[in-house]
Amino acid sequence: IQRFESISSDDQQVKALMKEAGQAIKEGAYDRADELLEQIDERHDKAIQQLHKLRAETAVRLEKEQLAKAENLASRARLQRLQYNYEKSAQYFQEAAAALPEGHKAERADWRGGAGYDLHRIARYAEALPLYEQSLSILREIGDRKEEAKMLSNIGGIYQNQGEYGEALKYAEQDLAIERQIGNRRGQGTALNNIATLAYANVN
Repeated sequence: IQRFESISSDDQQVKALMKEAGQAIKEGAYDRADELLEQIDERHDKAIQQLHKLRAETAVRLEKEQLAKAENLASRARLQRLQYNYEKSAQYFQEAAAALPEGHKAERADWRGGAGYDLHRIARYAEALPLYEQSLSILREIGDRKEEAKMLSNIGGIYQNQGEYGEALKYAEQDLAIERQIGNRRGQGTALNNIATLAYANVN
């Protein structure tokens, strides 16, 4: 009985029912006590269901707010890009990618790649390259072959800008292989042109 009476609850009605059930047990009215305990069970079940529903609703709202914030940061990045403030746009794209809720991998790949592209444009190659690589990893994970090819081309471009023509050529060849697989004629033409340019540079 002492252990029974020590059970805690924030529900005042549950506390009253527990006290009544405890008294019924003391008086030997076990059927009455069981009825009261059943009522307590029902109240707990109802409270648990309500809390599960609230948690689910809160999770949905949280995700929407996180996504909205991330999209707003991406909009700020694009605004900076319009003003040629590439360092700032890269910063906002990275913040946008970090603000995304779980999932949303395509957006994360896009915005990390966007940050890398903006840093690439201002010759911040050491910072751009890991962002490209992170984007590439996600694109491969989600199976976006078209964007994967573009990212391979971007990575190759960094190596080319740094004079590492042999390394750049490897990425251009990977780009070409994917362009052929997906049937992108324009992409194939660009990749072939890059390969020709790099092959010439690599032997001279």
